[in-house]
Amino acid sequence: MKEYFEKDAVSATLLKAVIKQSPVHAEERMKSFVPTANMKLGTAFHASILESEQFDELIAVSPMVDRRTKAGKELYSEFLETVGDKTVITFDQADVMLEMHKSYLAHPEVKRLLLQCSAFEFQSFFEFSGMECKAMIDMCDNEGTIVD
Repeated sequence: MKEYFEKDAVSATLLKAVIKQSPVHAEERMKSFVPTANMKLGTAFHASILESEQFDELIAVSPMVDRRTKAGKELYSEFLETVGDKTVITFDQADVMLEMHKSYLAHPEVKRLLLQCSAFEFQSFFEFSGMECKAMIDMCDNEGTIVD
């Protein structure tokens, strides 16, 4: 996955940013990107579905501590020293993610797509109209259905 993020190519994320604002804004946003709390929750949910075997290597749930106290600050600081480059979510976000996961597993269309799809979490690099492009595909089947 590191190769994907390091490759200088047009992605859906970049195109969405261009449409929302301008090419200059999009380029700056991509350089200074900081994920929001909701984005981190989405990353955790995504990992719970499509990268469940690697979930613990990708996601860290912060301990429930009062970070206003000296002891809480110390515990949280010690926790942060152990997470490396994992996405950190709060304990409350972990609860929300688990409920989202239950809901997703109960949905019949999701079950059908999971059974139908044969490729999961892969990268594609290609040229389109003379531009280098890249895509991170969540799931697809042999008929051309792409699930994002």
